[in-house]
Amino acid sequence: MDQNDIERKAKELGLSKLAAEHLDEFRKILDNAKALAERLPKDIHWTEEPAHIFNAKAQRESRS
Repeated sequence: MDQNDIERKAKELGLSKLAAEHLDEFRKILDNAKALAERLPKDIHWTEEPAHIFNAKAQRESRS
């Protein structure tokens, strides 16, 4: 991404008043977010979605 792309993306997200030093940090954030998104599995079926709730009681009962 060049500087214009970073400024455009910041404005799209409502960050139009960022100083130059913050735009550099924003670029790093965008790069890291992209890298993390690329690491997410893409080939899982929607039924394989991980559980979002941990229930300690259910865990304990299943071990008994």
